[in-house]
Amino acid sequence: MERAATLLDHVLTTAPGAVHLTTADPANVPLYRHFDFTTLGETPLGPLTVTSMARVPR
Repeated sequence: MERAATLLDHVLTTAPGAVHLTTADPANVPLYRHFDFTTLGETPLGPLTVTSMARVPR
């Protein structure tokens, strides 16, 4: 997970604006919240629940 966090930190520091993402793995949600993402909503998709998240620049 350290590599993922390093990559995500780089993307967030170089992104010119808000960053949006989706994940179908609930284990990813705490990682994204650690980077100040907020949940926009959850969408059922068959057996999965897709979580939509966004982060505005600091």
